[in-house]
Amino acid sequence: MILYAIPTPLGGAPEQALPAPALETVRALKDFVVENAKSARAFLSAVGMPVPLRELQVTEIGKEKTEALLQPLREGRALGLLSEAGCPAIADPGASLVEAAHREGFRVVPLVGPSSITLALMASGLEGQRFAFCGYLPREGAQRARRIRELEARSRKERETEIFIETPYRSDALLAALLESCSAQTRLCVAADLTLEKNAVGDDQLRARYAVDPQWELTVRHLLVFSDRGLPETQREAARAHDRFRDQAVDRGVGGAAEAVDRPRQHPLRHRRRPRRRCRQRRAPPRSLRSASRSWP
Repeated sequence: MILYAIPTPLGGAPEQALPAPALETVRALKDFVVENAKSARAFLSAVGMPVPLRELQVTEIGKEKTEALLQPLREGRALGLLSEAGCPAIADPGASLVEAAHREGFRVVPLVGPSSITLALMASGLEGQRFAFCGYLPREGAQRARRIRELEARSRKERETEIFIETPYRSDALLAALLESCSAQTRLCVAADLTLEKNAVGDDQLRARYAVDPQWELTVRHLLVFSDRGLPETQREAARAHDRFRDQAVDRGVGGAAEAVDRPRQHPLRHRRRPRRRCRQRRAPPRSLRSASRSWP
């Protein structure tokens, strides 16, 4: 028996995102393990299942143990794995189910369909031979900025494209952090509403648009990509030197590179720590007066 990993559209109708053979395979199934039951039924309804939806077995991941979800395969029926959008088990639940299927000796067949990660990379024009998907970045501002600098340094060292994703309500904060933390030589790309009318936005458009309107927000789920590819070696060296100086300034507790350069040097004696003044120890009153003294604890 076979476990089918079924991609779902990122937007639009299933016929526009999945090829006809994949749709025919979906229509032949009656058992599905899904990320979200509501969105899965909407997808199956749009596919045009030959049987009523109430006759389909749709089980959400997490509602039962992974081993129990494979029961249709043990009974001789094929099983479909669905995520809300894109490919299952890639930045979405389903990997544990695939692992369990392999462990029990069942075949796993991935069907052809959209993947936001590869589509974003295709539309970015950045390095496509070496790339890494980094998932979600930290929510907290300082940790997120630190992670961005780490990925930027790795992009330069390995000459690879770094890909990560964010939810709509944190998109504007992430974009602002990228423009603030990344070097001017780092190329950025935003891919939003993939497979629909909107296209990927280039590096120059991002910085120019944000400079005109700092409150500009991206209100859709999107992928952000950045890479160091295509810069002359002199610019790469200048960017590396800039980042080293910035990191050293941060490690020394300096607010920024400009502050570290413009701060005047002071005479070393002015930073000499003054000796601490010793406070006179308060003596206890005589034992005969302690009971009458209110100020003494």
